[in-house]
Amino acid sequence: MILDAYAPEEFAITTEQEYSFTFPAFDDASIEVYEIIELDAVEYQYKVDIQDYQLDWNQVNRRYPLKKNGKVTFNRLHSVGTVRVRIVRNTLIDQTIDFPPYSAFNSRQVELAFDKHTMIFQEIADRKCNASTTTPITQEIQWGAYDDFKASVMNFAVEKLFDIAQQIEASADDCSDNLAGT
Repeated sequence: MILDAYAPEEFAITTEQEYSFTFPAFDDASIEVYEIIELDAVEYQYKVDIQDYQLDWNQVNRRYPLKKNGKVTFNRLHSVGTVRVRIVRNTLIDQTIDFPPYSAFNSRQVELAFDKHTMIFQEIADRKCNASTTTPITQEIQWGAYDDFKASVMNFAVEKLFDIAQQIEASADDCSDNLAGT
């Protein structure tokens, strides 16, 4: 389930160099860390190499692989001029779940697929200028291991994602040119 809206999180730098973020992620590779460096009154964003920090999760459930409540701890001193740390989610857009032939659907895998698509749409909306949706970019359907797998529920989830995609496309402009130093 994805109940909350997504926004990248920024933190003033600390001497401990530990930064806890609250948004869920599909996997470790979905997390990107940036240092915001101020030079001559202009802020630039620089991606931190993965070997320069440790990523830990406070909430991991082996039965449901979505990770929650992460913490980034730097292994090195911050770059000169760093004023803030920015943590973002960038979920890989790929087909992660395969359903074996001649087997029953695993309802948790279906839920995970909807969660992943929801996170991707949240990220797309965040990266677009003026993105606006009247439909919340959330995924509130939760299937238990032994729940009935209803086509009407699946149809609702698919239609909601389709509606969100159309609203983002209709309202948003590409603003990636406005990011300095990425």
